[in-house]
Amino acid sequence: MEIHPSRLVTLPIFRGVPPGDIATLASSCEAFRYHRGDVLFEEGDAANDAFLIVTGRLGVYVGSALDERLVSEGKPGEIIGESGLLDPEARRIATVRAVTDCEVLAISPATMLALGSSRAMVAIELSVLSAMARRTRAANARLEAALSAARPELARPEPARPEPTRIIRAASPPPAAPVRSETLTETLLRILRGKS
Repeated sequence: MEIHPSRLVTLPIFRGVPPGDIATLASSCEAFRYHRGDVLFEEGDAANDAFLIVTGRLGVYVGSALDERLVSEGKPGEIIGESGLLDPEARRIATVRAVTDCEVLAISPATMLALGSSRAMVAIELSVLSAMARRTRAANARLEAALSAARPELARPEPARPEPTRIIRAASPPPAAPVRSETLTETLLRILRGKS
């Protein structure tokens, strides 16, 4: 199967990318068509590549067949299975199934390296990094919530607001009585009287 580059140009991920770079990407990647219910990969499979959704929607499911639940959906212009581009030892952490009939481009690590400087591949890499950052933030929020529920003393305290600085003016000391110096005559009289 082949996906014509003109169908990729309209995807938001490629906004501003030269058509020539998109055509090179399309000719370098294998294209697949899936019908509703088809499985792209299962949890635990080796992660060999990622998929750019061209048409349709893909569902991401976790859990066993008995308690499987949908955790997210991918739509056209999004990348699914990006760990296959980043870690040669990675395993799939979820099952991905077609929610509707769909078409995808499979992007391999070799293609990513070969087209690394093309604007189309840079757009894909930025999309992958952005998705990973969102997932990391969400995972951190869930972890903090779980820790807070399990051990309230670990809850992140509200940031302390500094008290406004108050200027306190100390009362001025009463003025000191003027010190009078002893005159020479007074000093001599005191010495003569023996009061020294």
